[in-house]
Amino acid sequence: MQNFKSSDNRDSDAQHEDAFDFVYFIGILWSRKKLILLITGLFAFISFLYILLATPIYKATAMIQVEENSGSVPGFENLGSMFEGHSKSITEIELLKSRKVIGEVVDTLKLDIIAKPFLYPIIGGALFRSHESYKDGALADAKFGAIRYAWGGESIDIFRLELPIHLIGKELTLRVEDEQQVTLYYKNNILLQGSIAKDLQENNILLSVRSISAREGTEFKIKQSNRLATIINLQQQIQANEKGRDSGIIDISYNNEDPDLAKAILNKVAEIYVQQNVERNSAEAQKSLDFLKFQLPEVKKQLEDAEQKFNDYQIRQKSVNISLETQGVLEQLVELETKLQELELNRLQMSRLFKSEHPLYKGVLEQIELVSDQKNELSNRVTALPETQQELLRYTRDVEVSSQIYVMLLGKVQELDIIRAGTVGNVRVIDRAIV
Repeated sequence: MQNFKSSDNRDSDAQHEDAFDFVYFIGILWSRKKLILLITGLFAFISFLYILLATPIYKATAMIQVEENSGSVPGFENLGSMFEGHSKSITEIELLKSRKVIGEVVDTLKLDIIAKPFLYPIIGGALFRSHESYKDGALADAKFGAIRYAWGGESIDIFRLELPIHLIGKELTLRVEDEQQVTLYYKNNILLQGSIAKDLQENNILLSVRSISAREGTEFKIKQSNRLATIINLQQQIQANEKGRDSGIIDISYNNEDPDLAKAILNKVAEIYVQQNVERNSAEAQKSLDFLKFQLPEVKKQLEDAEQKFNDYQIRQKSVNISLETQGVLEQLVELETKLQELELNRLQMSRLFKSEHPLYKGVLEQIELVSDQKNELSNRVTALPETQQELLRYTRDVEVSSQIYVMLLGKVQELDIIRAGTVGNVRVIDRAIV
């Protein structure tokens, strides 16, 4: 019993000591309350200033859908594997962020040309963003007599800028002399000067300012970045992710301090990506179309030669008629010869796309061999016909085969032309960019 009491006393003492420590800690804090309030207020004030003065970053988002894509080119259905398949979202994301797409965005929007007004230190950005123009072209009044800085409403649109290599990436200064005159500096050295809306060229520099809105004396920071560096930087900044596994929905986003520019960049990325997707899908039809157009003149010439030879033979023989037996052989020969020509056309088409060991290419060769054997067997029957019937059959066969091949090619050219013109991509923009 004595041991139990001793244990209870120890627990009570420990609790008393914990309570004492807590009260003591509160007492210390209370005695330092002014210092604590001062530090808290200081950090709150700094946070408020940061929120007030920091440049806001805007996020633009858009959504793209990747659909299943399949199709075949008329007359080349056995090449279906070239036109079928499912577009993988991961592949489409890499294509969307490729240099081919992003590079065209950079060139179209001139993202390698950076033009920003000089802002007053620390508070200049906040004052510039807070200015509201109540009428077009209204500019904020200059503060503290600092006319070289932009205080709100200033803007510049540079149409063209070409700099020598040693000035690429360097920050230049463009000063507004009056409503129409500007001067370009680098480290207080004048590079060129002249009127806006004109091509100004001097010292291997080409500058064209489309429009400018600023008071006299206002300065702008001008810089032309390396094109490849601009592309790589934009590739890293644009985020693209599939929304759900195998959903085919791609979310893309981009952050920038200029909301209009962020939206314009994302919309242009989506637009160029969809356009290039259509071009990729129509590329095979275009290749086949070019190939057939290349073959058409040769086939037409063969038809004209066959018709000329047939007419000459008819004149020499003074209108020899084909017999019933020869007519039956002729129809079979024309059918086999036409089929053989079609297979040969497919073989030529596939030889540009596959190696000789490819199963599809081997399959066409086997079909050609089979039809050739059938044609050779039928040719043996032709030798049993009279000489005049053999010659008449040969000339007639050449005319009919060439005519059928030519008509077939014309039809395929028209079909391919319609397919190429009407091709749509397997991606589409679901939501255009919003900020």
